[in-house]
Amino acid sequence: MLSLIETMDYLCAVMEVMDCNRSRITSKRSVLEKAISRKSHKPFEFIIHKN
Repeated sequence: MLSLIETMDYLCAVMEVMDCNRSRITSKRSVLEKAISRKSHKPFEFIIHKN
């Protein structure tokens, strides 16, 4: 049931990636897809909800 609602378009609308290494906050789809699909996460890179 959640797979019908939580599509990549929805996640891009409600989440963003905060990269403390580059002092950047972005909600671009390509950056978010890369951050979610990584097996080992980068240090000081956070996936946060906008609310």
